Amino acid sequence: MAGMSVRVWLAPLDDVDPTPGLGSLSAGELERAERMASERGRRRFLVRRWMRRSVLSGAGDGVWWSASSSGGMAALAVSPWRVGLDVEQRRERRGWQGIARRRYTDDERRAVGDSAGRFLELWTLKEAYLKALGVGLAGGLDALDCTGLSRSDGDWMESAAHPGWRFRRLQPRPGFVGALAVEGPPERIELHRWAPDTATRADGAATAAGAGP
Repeated sequence: MAGMSVRVWLAPLDDVDPTPGLGSLSAGELERAERMASERGRRRFLVRRWMRRSVLSGAGDGVWWSASSSGGMAALAVSPWRVGLDVEQRRERRGWQGIARRRYTDDERRAVGDSAGRFLELWTLKEAYLKALGVGLAGGLDALDCTGLSRSDGDWMESAAHPGWRFRRLQPRPGFVGALAVEGPPERIELHRWAPDTATRADGAATAAGAGP
């Protein structure tokens, strides 16, 4: 990948008509969409899959990818190294204090204090790392102690407990928070807005490894 960068594609799901992309989706994806009770949920699902197919079709062989969506926004990271991406809408979440008490370390709880926003910043770092490992939340939020992260090159962070990994906070758009975890030495992040006029038709799945909704 040129420049050894991580590319992150963003799309506002409710602003895209999925109809032109239906021909690039599989029968299974279309059947899954038809079973959804919510029209908005169905449209968002179709746009996410169209976005993924179009981006990965032009990404080349052997890349890693990770996808995330929240509050009507989808994000997709493509990397030459193992990668995890999480984005979350900043909104009031019931029970976050209980999660912090049960699942965060003492140092993390002190760092969070009574800030729901700070809780979410640590959450996205943890989930991005777990997604990069391919285990999801079942891998345990204690897999990454965010207070052990220290500044590295640029806006990247590193942890002595996870050699070879780089971490980075993202603000994909106002009202959202995100994070990346990359097992490699990325030089930079490229942010792109995905829209149908930037999509390339995908007649088949790209050769790629990754996970996401």
